[in-house]
Amino acid sequence: MKRLFAIIGFTYLITLTIFTFAPADWYWVFLSFFVVFEIFSLIFKNARKDKVLPTIFLSCIVASCGYLINYYNFIVPTQTLYDKDLTVTGKICELPYKQDDKFYYILNVENIKEAPDSKNFKMAISSYEALPSDIYDNVTVSIHTYSYNNFESNTFKQYNFSKKIYLSGYLLEYTDSPVIINDSDHSSLYYYSLNIRRNIMSLYRRMFSGEYSSVVNGIIFGDRHNMPDRIKNNFLSSGVYHILAVSGVHVTIISQMILSILLRFRINKRLSAILSAAGVFLFMSVSCFTPSVVRAGIMSIIYLIGLAIHRQSDSLNSLGISILIISFINPNIGGSISLWLSFLSTLGIIVLHPKVLFYLQKSFKTENKVIKYILESVSLTVSVILFTLPLCAVVFKKIYLSAFISNMLILPFIPLLIFNSFICVILYVLFPIPIWKLSGIVNLCIIKYMDCICGFLAKISFLRIFLGYHFIELFLLISILVLGITFISDKFRKYVKIVLLSISNILVILCLCSRFFEADDVVVSVLDSSDNFSAVLSKNRKNIVIYCCGDYPKYKDISDYLYNINSYKLDFFILPGFDSEHFKTVNKVMDEYGAKYMIVPDKYEFDEEARMVNSFKCQKYLFDKSFRFSVYNDINVFVFKVENKPWLYMEVYDKKILCCLEGGDILKIPEKFRNASILISSGLPNNFSDIKGIKDIIFCSNKKAYSTLKNKINYHNINNFYAGTSGNVKLRFKKTGMYKIAEGN
Repeated sequence: MKRLFAIIGFTYLITLTIFTFAPADWYWVFLSFFVVFEIFSLIFKNARKDKVLPTIFLSCIVASCGYLINYYNFIVPTQTLYDKDLTVTGKICELPYKQDDKFYYILNVENIKEAPDSKNFKMAISSYEALPSDIYDNVTVSIHTYSYNNFESNTFKQYNFSKKIYLSGYLLEYTDSPVIINDSDHSSLYYYSLNIRRNIMSLYRRMFSGEYSSVVNGIIFGDRHNMPDRIKNNFLSSGVYHILAVSGVHVTIISQMILSILLRFRINKRLSAILSAAGVFLFMSVSCFTPSVVRAGIMSIIYLIGLAIHRQSDSLNSLGISILIISFINPNIGGSISLWLSFLSTLGIIVLHPKVLFYLQKSFKTENKVIKYILESVSLTVSVILFTLPLCAVVFKKIYLSAFISNMLILPFIPLLIFNSFICVILYVLFPIPIWKLSGIVNLCIIKYMDCICGFLAKISFLRIFLGYHFIELFLLISILVLGITFISDKFRKYVKIVLLSISNILVILCLCSRFFEADDVVVSVLDSSDNFSAVLSKNRKNIVIYCCGDYPKYKDISDYLYNINSYKLDFFILPGFDSEHFKTVNKVMDEYGAKYMIVPDKYEFDEEARMVNSFKCQKYLFDKSFRFSVYNDINVFVFKVENKPWLYMEVYDKKILCCLEGGDILKIPEKFRNASILISSGLPNNFSDIKGIKDIIFCSNKKAYSTLKNKINYHNINNFYAGTSGNVKLRFKKTGMYKIAEGN
């Protein structure tokens, strides 16, 4: 049987992924299915002789058992601890980081006062103040845990589980003693790896300015926490975000760099390969053993060991072994999108790249080195994009055509940047005079060059293909099945090119038809802001942001939604109420997306707030008690205040929506605004039943408040939806007068 480890490794990962996303009720059904088919594969002589099917189903059984053992030992016990106040003792086992004005820590839990049997797992905690502790300090903290009870938090849960983090929460900073430092344990080798990582990252921050050091740390260590949103978005939109996540490219550069240096010093080839493998393992530990690094590191180590014993490794088997080891260590790894992207990219390079390159070289017969490099870059990019396309379409809803250009222009400079960054560190440590600046200038030039390329390509909107259509998942499933049948069958294999071309054409036609038929739809998305009101009104890719209250982290709610719907410019920014606490959020949205017009109050409690509003660069419309405007032909918006509380009233086609932004009394608003079929409210206004024709209420409040509010309307014949920490609520209005409401993105 050819490529045994490839078959086992790939099957193991696919099985874990099925279990990760399937409902818990189906776990034993799947295991029974695998056992039955394993028995059948052993009964039939041909299948038993071929060995492939028995191997596949045996791998499925082992993977299923591994997942179930982990599920009942860690996931089930921690589920009982959701949404509770706990006193936890544990060791800080990863480097803390700061993001969105919060500090984040990973604890290896050793004891929970309220649940003594729950221990030996990782937990994530956040706080607004930095803890007075260091890595590998033992601490006792008072926390409140989160619960995972909706689509968005379930995605967050799978991400945490893929990192072996089974519980998360926030520090109860108002208690008398939220943090108690116990003692420290520096006996672990991983402690020293983390210190090396922290010290090198700190050196880069000293050597380069904030933006530039964040790019260097992102490329070398995958640390993006201190990177400005502008740079991250530009790298993402231009299709080179993968260089900010340590992956196979980095590991290959590191291993080849070490090997070349050792061979240059005439060290024995076998010893050089072994030392290079040790260097790769050290880099893996400094990179915190992220899945993509471990995958690439294991493949690289297998290659180097093969070099040392004069044996050539098989690429697919090496990939299978690395995937098998990662999956065996962490049964929840199937939920890691980064691992899947890394796996599919590598698989595309191994399987498709040689064939595409051969076809291109055959078509463009040339000896010119520049053209050869371009052909190889195009081949690599095409191979990676084709293999990662289904995952990107389902998860990210976008394809970045700019990746073809950006990868060719940027990737050649990455080895030089990585090599030069290590040289800078060595020169900085060894010499008291700033000789490192000579190498640092090269790094600065490369980073500025990359920033310019990414910034330019990010502005070209037609290079981003939006795939957020409801039919995409079904279409991709059918396409993969058709392609699989075409590849497997000898009779139909010759039609692969025709099938691929047909699938591409059908996808383009479906996307264009969907855009055409939804051109007149108006979408009002009430964002998941938890006790804060923020919404986006969209029609034919034109957008209005309505923002009333919140804090700085809520900028991400608006920014992420606008990015997901492929929007990069606003028409209106409506601020019914504004004070200095909201300035950060508004300023960030304006900096990133801009707005042609802003609607704001004309009076403020403090002069500082008026100065902040005047600092926004756009045309402003000021209102005292009310303001009315019409947009996109069919939408009328009324902004008004009653007893100093802001309200919003919208007419979308023949439907009317009333937005209660900060509470109030329905009987005190003008009578013409009491006729609405939909109420969007951060709380339940007084006398809400006096709204004529009300059918639906969308709440923006925390979970406990929502439970109370829901009980108040149970005896009314009113549908209710929840946007507070429960995902976005989207209203889609048709020109025909029909509308539907859906929870989720």
